Amino acid sequence: MDPEFVDAYELGLKSEFFEGMMRLNAAAFYYDYQDQQFINQVGIPAQLENAGGVDIYGLELELLAIPMDNLTIQAGLGLIDAEYNELDLTGVDLEGNDPVSAPEVNFNIAADYDLDISANWVTRLHLDANYVDDQWFSAYNDTVVPGLGDYGDIRQDAYWLLNGRITLPDSSEQYAVSLWGANLTDEEYDVYGINLQSGFGFNYFMEGAPRTRGVELTYRF
Repeated sequence: MDPEFVDAYELGLKSEFFEGMMRLNAAAFYYDYQDQQFINQVGIPAQLENAGGVDIYGLELELLAIPMDNLTIQAGLGLIDAEYNELDLTGVDLEGNDPVSAPEVNFNIAADYDLDISANWVTRLHLDANYVDDQWFSAYNDTVVPGLGDYGDIRQDAYWLLNGRITLPDSSEQYAVSLWGANLTDEEYDVYGINLQSGFGFNYFMEGAPRTRGVELTYRF
């Protein structure tokens, strides 16, 4: 196994507008990997492999805004264009394929609003949404590999996740009760997948967490 090397180039910008009521940060980057190390799952065994070369171009944007009293909005956008410029696995040329778990678009947005309901208690409302673009779980992408099968299904389509929280703290922030929910729309998605066709005749997928709800009680000494 060879060590990996990367030449990284990044250009960033930090800005503030409207007397601090809005902040915008941006960063553009390029990573040139040589002998990038990654885990290649071939059936059950996981092998640490070297990719001959990977080019990664990206852009990240972060926004924070306070458009009105008690309301804060945050958003982030990530764009990635990545591909192997040199990769050979089990005698198959995978040049031009996408790296593992490298969605082209990631987006998130969150809003927090504080509402005074009495002299001693406030209601804090939080809502956030996250978008993840299509991604592959194998460097083979949609390649049909002799002896291993078709990798075209070892992927995840784009999906959204919606989460929320309602918190009731007292004015001193010593006591609080929270009601929260994750994946409120009960979106079905996978966070990983493995081709087990050659040994077991099926593909294995690790599912993301379903809709989850909870209550939290907080006391600060």
